[in-house]
Amino acid sequence: MAELTVPAAGGGTTRVTSLTYDSRVFFDTNRDHPRPDAAPVLAALASRLRAAGPNARQIAVVGHTDDVGSDAYNLALSRRRSREIVRELVAAGLPASGLQAIGVGLREPLPGGQDDADARARNRRVEVLIGASRHAIDGVLAARHPSPLGLHPNRLQVVRVQPRVPDGVSRAPLGAPVSY
Repeated sequence: MAELTVPAAGGGTTRVTSLTYDSRVFFDTNRDHPRPDAAPVLAALASRLRAAGPNARQIAVVGHTDDVGSDAYNLALSRRRSREIVRELVAAGLPASGLQAIGVGLREPLPGGQDDADARARNRRVEVLIGASRHAIDGVLAARHPSPLGLHPNRLQVVRVQPRVPDGVSRAPLGAPVSY
């Protein structure tokens, strides 16, 4: 368990707790469904989160992988794993509105690299970020991934679409219907 501090919206700082579980606790290699023996660990985690009260209103489950396989495969696997843990936590009674699933693939390796089987095993992990607000958790994630092309939580985003304004010149092939 680690305590992280991030700037608060109104000044000062706020704390986010980070719990890290070795992925072998929850998943077999290249699998995204939790192992049957992971049930007591997930039940204890859910119980602990329910008992934390208002300091645990927002929870992000962050999935990590090792460097075996392509970046795209590992990113998708980490997202599926984090979604499965969120599903288990919701089934254990936590409100879905305060949970988010995030996959980062192999973007955040632990110190020591991924040179051998033990190092790769340490990098296959699930991290649970616990905070009193979504802003605090987003602050931790933004500090880790400052580039605009970095991490995007698995949330729906509303995109505004501008209507096309006719410009008087049709670029459609001759005889094709044109609609604006």
